[in-house]
Amino acid sequence: MVAIRYVLMLLCIILPIVLAFKHGITLPRKKYWIITTFILVTSVLIFTILPPISGNFSDARRLSKTVDFKDVDVSFIVSEIVYNDNEVVISAIPSEIFHFSDKKNIEKNKYTIISPKDNGVYSLNVNDKVVSTLNYFEENDIYQLKRIISINPILEYPFIEALQHRIKNLNLHVPLHWTSFIAYLVSLIFSIRYLKHNRLEDDVAASSAIKIGLIFTILGTVTGMIWAKFNWGAYWNWDPRQTTILVIMLIYFAYFGLRNSLDSFEKKAKLSAVYSIVSFIAVPVLMFIIPRLLPSLHPGGKDDGTTGPVISTQSDMVDSSLAFIFYLSIAAFLFIYFWYLSIEIRQKMLENKLREQNV
Repeated sequence: MVAIRYVLMLLCIILPIVLAFKHGITLPRKKYWIITTFILVTSVLIFTILPPISGNFSDARRLSKTVDFKDVDVSFIVSEIVYNDNEVVISAIPSEIFHFSDKKNIEKNKYTIISPKDNGVYSLNVNDKVVSTLNYFEENDIYQLKRIISINPILEYPFIEALQHRIKNLNLHVPLHWTSFIAYLVSLIFSIRYLKHNRLEDDVAASSAIKIGLIFTILGTVTGMIWAKFNWGAYWNWDPRQTTILVIMLIYFAYFGLRNSLDSFEKKAKLSAVYSIVSFIAVPVLMFIIPRLLPSLHPGGKDDGTTGPVISTQSDMVDSSLAFIFYLSIAAFLFIYFWYLSIEIRQKMLENKLREQNV
């Protein structure tokens, strides 16, 4: 099953790139591209917002002993319902949440849940899969149902205590940075092409790729800062991953500073191409290697003990249906990126043509 995860991840990354180059980077997008982009973006938005976050009964028991956070959204299957005068008693068993990994720590016990009659419990049936907010009472070994979140949901996202509902930001924050990496890779390809063929179109494509890549990097950094504020207490913590991303942005801002400082088109294009090639050597080191070698607040750091929530196959990582939507999100951002890139290149080529005609 782990192999399926990596196949899906590679497919969602490689397929948009292959289609973009096969179709032609500078050509207008065909109808299938537009329709696919719309479907992907719509699906990612819907399946990021709607699915509930669901933990298990052990999460509710563990957190009931804390002061600040007692309620947990728990996923269970209704096995029996008894209606009394003042309350409803539900017998429930933990539901199995899909995981790519073969590690499933599913409890086999049956649990008792009590609920007032006005909590929507009349809509429940035996064998329904339910996600509800539960509060555990150790003295009676029972769970109180506070509210029903979802009945028979199509997807559920894993409960991670440190992130809770903020885990959904994963589908926005990480794909933005991964798309920016692809953008800088595309610039490298066209920079090499320019040095080889000396074509204006390749220089325009390289500079456009970096421009849009910077936009994605900035958006990824902003979403990361919002996440950092809620998780670490401040928007900016000089964490290794934040710092290396800042260095990447400075490197590519300097790229445009170099271009704007030169008047000769030929010198500008050649020096920019060389700068792009040299700069990209640092990107994978700064984005993927250094943050994993240093202690970090961010998942995947030296002291974290994992490869990060995205590619780790540990059972307590993001190793569930969330991964499906995460991979679709990467594909969606790549489709948007190459669509935007084609528009940007054609606009710059048109501007250059009009400028030459006026001269």
